[in-house]
Amino acid sequence: MLSGRFMQRNLINLKVTNFSSLNYLYNFSYVNAYVLDIQIWKETQESEDYDWEYIKHITEILQESRANDEYLRVIHIIRSHSLRNIGNILDMRLFTKSYVGTKHLIEEFQQEVLHKLLV
Repeated sequence: MLSGRFMQRNLINLKVTNFSSLNYLYNFSYVNAYVLDIQIWKETQESEDYDWEYIKHITEILQESRANDEYLRVIHIIRSHSLRNIGNILDMRLFTKSYVGTKHLIEEFQQEVLHKLLV
């Protein structure tokens, strides 16, 4: 007998593969992240799949540097990490659990770097 969770996941996979628009896919995936407890996984920083402590540290340094207008420090941090898989954040396992997004800490780090590049 198949578990309800397994059947629910298969139904979601079927609906996602037959989506009619990108907006529908995003909304459907976002809602179902709560149904399948994926949202809890995304909110939990700790994981063996990436160096979450290092990413958190770099994110905090970037935020602090921005608040103190230390632009040379920001440039140094971004340049020294831009060509690397920093903290293993590009690990495929971090992007296959959820249909939309990944760990919130990784998204926060990416937004912080993007903010620095656009300012």
